[in-house]
Amino acid sequence: MFRRSNYLILLLILAMFVTVACSKEASQVDNSHVDLEDNASYYTFTDALDNTVVLEEAPKRVVSLVGSYAETWKLAGGDLVGVTDDVVSEKRFELTDDIKIVGTIKEPNVEEVLSLSPDFVLLSPDVENHIKISDILKNANIPHAFFKVEYFDGYLHMLDICTDITGNKDLYEENGLRVQEEINDILSKIDTTKNPSVLFVRAFS
Repeated sequence: MFRRSNYLILLLILAMFVTVACSKEASQVDNSHVDLEDNASYYTFTDALDNTVVLEEAPKRVVSLVGSYAETWKLAGGDLVGVTDDVVSEKRFELTDDIKIVGTIKEPNVEEVLSLSPDFVLLSPDVENHIKISDILKNANIPHAFFKVEYFDGYLHMLDICTDITGNKDLYEENGLRVQEEINDILSKIDTTKNPSVLFVRAFS
């Protein structure tokens, strides 16, 4: 059972940065994905690197090369066949026998990824090897997308797309909009007359 509480703690930390990021992310949230209901494709959207991602059908064999993205996919009601080992080291959720470890976030094993016959792969533009692997996935005609989540709006944007793909829009409200309300409630209680400086450090292991 994966831990929504852990994710909420992280989101509350990121709330410190929501105000700064809102204007930057707003247009991206509104305009970056389009559902092609009138075409043959199941779903299409624009990822963090401005690539047009086309899913011909609903993905059933998803691999995430970032632990937090794996958790977001699960929060969207999706299933996974492969994840990186930070899912375990960061205790994001329990692995079942049908989910395989495919290396680390910095050094995913492309052979292991391909052996799972994925139909959708989640990547980060901040990891050099993910950029390299995307070329291999492209040549293999495997749909993949880059997501960039630095602020809460980035998480909300990713969850919006993921719940579009899984068809579980109720989870966008439950795990996205309701959390946003909690964050806004916390922000409303902050004493604006005192503006402490905050250092937020994030690093990949």
